[in-house]
Amino acid sequence: MKVLLLQPNYGGHIIIPPFNLGYLASSLRQNNHEAELFDGTLNNADFSDYAGAVKNSNPDLIGITMMCRAHNQVKKIIRNLKGKFDIPIVIGGPHVSALTDFVLKDTKADFAVFGEGEITLNELAGHLEKKDMNYEGINGLAYWKNGGVVKNLPRELIKDISTIPFPAWDLIPPKDYRIVPILVKSKGKVIAPIMTTRGCPYHCTFCASNVTWKHKIRMRSAKNVVDEIEILMGRYGVDEVQFSDDNFTMVKEHAMAVCNEIIKRKIKISWSCPNGVRVDSLDRELLSRMKKAGCYALGFGIESGSQRILDSISKNLNLEKVAEKLKLAKEA
Repeated sequence: MKVLLLQPNYGGHIIIPPFNLGYLASSLRQNNHEAELFDGTLNNADFSDYAGAVKNSNPDLIGITMMCRAHNQVKKIIRNLKGKFDIPIVIGGPHVSALTDFVLKDTKADFAVFGEGEITLNELAGHLEKKDMNYEGINGLAYWKNGGVVKNLPRELIKDISTIPFPAWDLIPPKDYRIVPILVKSKGKVIAPIMTTRGCPYHCTFCASNVTWKHKIRMRSAKNVVDEIEILMGRYGVDEVQFSDDNFTMVKEHAMAVCNEIIKRKIKISWSCPNGVRVDSLDRELLSRMKKAGCYALGFGIESGSQRILDSISKNLNLEKVAEKLKLAKEA
């Protein structure tokens, strides 16, 4: 089965490879499906461009990822595509995971994947390929039945995320993107985002992470992470990576292991953590090792200078520790 994955047009000058779709594409390929990808943000797409992508691809299934601010755009994309093609459409992403029933009903997509998507999308593709319309056993899927929405049981999280194939970087070559570093001027010219973990155990009220990852953190092996870095450098000319984890340093042993693997292989790569790290997870030993492995910039998730505000948003951070940890980072 051929699956065409679409990203909405979010606009802006910072254009990051949608490696979430890259993971879905590689998982589809691993299960003998064909995957193609059209990035509306990269192509500054309008509605005719999505229709053109579908016409050129002629897929058996269309998948669309969406964050909250893409809701109305995706709704129009689906309406436009359904007026031109008789192809089933499945939606997924943080917005869908948070408000599955509402989003499926309002966008009129055929299916919705909530939670972690790799296995669910593959099972859906398999059912459609066999023309098996019994979707009740596909955990993590919502669909239409008898004029109403049926939401199946949630899917368990993948226990060993090192088993997930690397994103299909050939569909999202880093050199085609314009990643403008959030923190400081970049050191590299071709930058790629990488996630070494999924999830975060904290309960910050403003964060969407727990909608998908359920307050659990899972880690890739250091070998798996650095293998991907070497592929990005060797095949795609990447000379800088951004660790896009919710918190790369949450588990010190994991961060140290990744750094040690980079150092052991004598890899010369600049990297940063623009998505932010927990200030209280840092110590002198870890910061020193990160520096030696190529780290040059960190984002700090402090959020507020008011302890009352931090407590009200369940940040679980003591401001008295912040100055101490920032000083250690600056020293490193």
